[in-house]
Amino acid sequence: MAEKAPRKFKILKWILGILLFISLVLVGASWYISVKFKPLIKQELKELVHTSTNGLYTIEFSTIHTNFITGSATINDVAIIPDTNVYKTLIAAKKAPNNLYYIRLKRLDIKRFHPFDIYFDKRSISSCCCLINLISPW
Repeated sequence: MAEKAPRKFKILKWILGILLFISLVLVGASWYISVKFKPLIKQELKELVHTSTNGLYTIEFSTIHTNFITGSATINDVAIIPDTNVYKTLIAAKKAPNNLYYIRLKRLDIKRFHPFDIYFDKRSISSCCCLINLISPW
């Protein structure tokens, strides 16, 4: 009976070692992809806001943090700024919206964020955004 206990322990060590190795590979791959995709994500996000608002709004932010394992992204110090020249053009064409907004956020959380879908399938950035700590200009 004393011989069976060390064998079970040896098998358990191998299983835990393999699981640890797999998790380290996943974390390393996620970090590497995050570093390589960050400039592309910044560019795609700015283009998305610009094209979806027909040039009326632009987005500026300081940093973006992505986590591909959980499928989330966090954007810090977000500012969505209207272009008043485009707004005047839209007023002349009678296609302008009723209101023009200046939006500043301390943090914008995006859930279900999958950059491969954005890059390869040209899907939308997210289906769920959480606005955190809205900064009011007044």
